[in-house]
Amino acid sequence: MSCIMNRYISDKLTVLSTVLIIMVVYVHSSYSEAEQYTVAKIIQDYTSRLCGIANCLFFCISGYLFARDITSYKDILIKIKKRVRTLLIPYVLWNIIFVLWYIVLESIPGVNGFCNGSGTLDKYVSQSIIESMNDLFVSPAAFQLWFLRDLLIMMIFTPVFWWLSKNIGWLALLIAGISTLVYPWLLYFWVGIFLSTKKIDIYDYWRPTWFVIFCALVFSGYAVCMEVGMKNFSIIGSLVDLIGLYAVWTLYDILTNREQIAGKGLWKYISGYSFFIYCFHEPTFNIVKKLAIAVFGVHEFSLIFFYYINPWIMVFIAIYVAKTLQHIMPLVYNTLMGGR
Repeated sequence: MSCIMNRYISDKLTVLSTVLIIMVVYVHSSYSEAEQYTVAKIIQDYTSRLCGIANCLFFCISGYLFARDITSYKDILIKIKKRVRTLLIPYVLWNIIFVLWYIVLESIPGVNGFCNGSGTLDKYVSQSIIESMNDLFVSPAAFQLWFLRDLLIMMIFTPVFWWLSKNIGWLALLIAGISTLVYPWLLYFWVGIFLSTKKIDIYDYWRPTWFVIFCALVFSGYAVCMEVGMKNFSIIGSLVDLIGLYAVWTLYDILTNREQIAGKGLWKYISGYSFFIYCFHEPTFNIVKKLAIAVFGVHEFSLIFFYYINPWIMVFIAIYVAKTLQHIMPLVYNTLMGGR
């Protein structure tokens, strides 16, 4: 089998990345006000648990793409250097933008009430430089960027993961599985590296429909179990997430009938903006959420309705801003996107 990257897989990664980012936005779409309503809370929590698979698959895809075409440690070093432009610089810039955006919002009368917290400028003026650097880039300030922070750290240790995957084979996955006891996300990144290093075909593989449906039911069923209060065992949960990864990756093929769809229908307009949506949607999304219930009130129906509608409003706002930025300041957009 070969480590394949044909036009269909490339198209699949483009569309699937957009779908996964929308799922991430759904994770951030929850209303704290829903805690007082049984149905709204259950719906929010269950949907968020299902959408949580997005981060797992993103780590797996990142590991796979990073390890592609690596034949030596020199190749790894070259790829790490490239990630300075594609990941590190955007990470730094978007964290700064997040803080500046909060400062601007808090200074606008009538808008500051839609922000979480206040006194952002006073906080950064009063604390030490070390504390500010920690808040900006370690915490990080833009909380949704924890994924990029962790991804950058994992990439530093890629030579170890790559060597183990190459030289001890399936035993490397056992070590990756044990790593869930320390840091669960490492497993998915390592699985991606393993698939790429061992040249396991991600295009033509065993995927009978009945088995895919079974895996989807196992994954969704486990989310139900978590919702009714079953104790969450990290190793079992990670195994179920791996089943979920397989289900999502394969259901895409079934639903699209293996057709390239990035340039068709809705995907023609929204595909390719996943990274911008991811970086831009907070804190703007908080305003969208609060504005909705400020206008329509806090009751169970409105909380459920806007929980599902708000992410799409946010996605189209982000895409509009992205397209505008592309048109008027292409260099700025390109820098913020890491050359994507």
